[in-house]
Order: sequence, then structure tokens, then C-alpha cells
Amino acid sequence: IQFTQGWDWIQSSPDRGATISKGTYHVYDSKINEDWMVTYKNNVATVSVDCEECYSIDVTLMSGSGEVYNSVSVSKNVHEISIYYPELWWPWNIGSPYLYEIIFRGYDRGGVEVCSLRDYVGLKTSELVYDGKVGGNLIKVNGVEIFIQGGNWIALDQFFTKTGREEYYNVVKGHKSLGFNFIRVWGGGITENKEFYEVCD
Repeated sequence: IQFTQGWDWIQSSPDRGATISKGTYHVYDSKINEDWMVTYKNNVATVSVDCEECYSIDVTLMSGSGEVYNSVSVSKNVHEISIYYPELWWPWNIGSPYLYEIIFRGYDRGGVEVCSLRDYVGLKTSELVYDGKVGGNLIKVNGVEIFIQGGNWIALDQFFTKTGREEYYNVVKGHKSLGFNFIRVWGGGITENKEFYEVCD
């Protein structure tokens, strides 16, 4: 946290980092690392996930209508899911921020399930491209040029434990009411908690 010791707009709070943990989060008794990642390109979702205590991992995507897409393991930690004509995630003023449920299951050497984790993920492509006509960069989402309207986001409170889902929701809703479709998370603060991104979706 770059502004921990105080900037011109905030007083010093040396104890501020004490409640922020890094590393593996044990959610629902899961040993699966919550820092999983999905990249989407050419109708294939590539999932990177880690579980030190698992011999193997299965990954499944499920749509809101109940369609199930199973993964093919490239390695223990990398899985590919082919999904043709998917429902894509869009900025709210262009379309719907569609989310798939993603399910991780970890197994031991005997094939017994030892842990699992459920979450949600949106599939989209995004590009930053230079346009000579305007002499600057354009952002494309799912191949469509998007006019970006947004603002800068810093921590809502200097004491992070005072910020929860309700506070995130109210402020993000305020951004949306202004017509914003983009929020820049300032690099001098924190990358924000999971609840922030869930509220944005």
C-alpha cells in the first residue's frame, strides 16, 4: 500500500495493513487457492488454479439455464473449457454483465473429492488499440469499441475493515447513476477486496 504512511490528503495510519492477508484463502473449508484466473479467447476459456493438497482438479462452468461445460486438463493447474457461442460479459450500458458459475473440485490420488470451491466469472475479450484517426487509444470489449466514461477509485476508508459490501454497493451504484461504465482502481492504494468486484458485476 503506497500511501500507508500518509499523503497530503490522508493522515498516517501505521496500523492499516494489519487486517489485510495475502496468500491462500480457505473458503468453505476449501484448500483451493482463491487466486484462480480465467482467460477467454477463440471460444476457449483457459483456467489457471492451484491446490497444493490436491492430486487432480476438475473445473466446470455452468450457465444460468443449467448448461454444463466440463474442462479438459492441460496440466494439474491449467484447464481448458470449450464453449461455443457463449453469453458474454458486457459493460452495463452496452449489454448485460453475464456471469457463469465456476465450480472447482479437488481430488486425492484415490479419486476421492477432498475440497471444492464455487464462484462466478464473466467471459469477455478486451483490447487497447491505437487509432490513427483520433491519435490515441481505443478500448474494445468483445470486439466492439466502447466509449469509456469513468472515474478514479481509492480506498473508501483509511481503515479497510470499515468497508463492506453495503458501502461498496452504495458508492458503485452512485458511479453508475452518473453514467460511468469504467472505474480505475488507483495503483497507490490496494487492488480492492473481492466484494468490490462482485458489486461491480
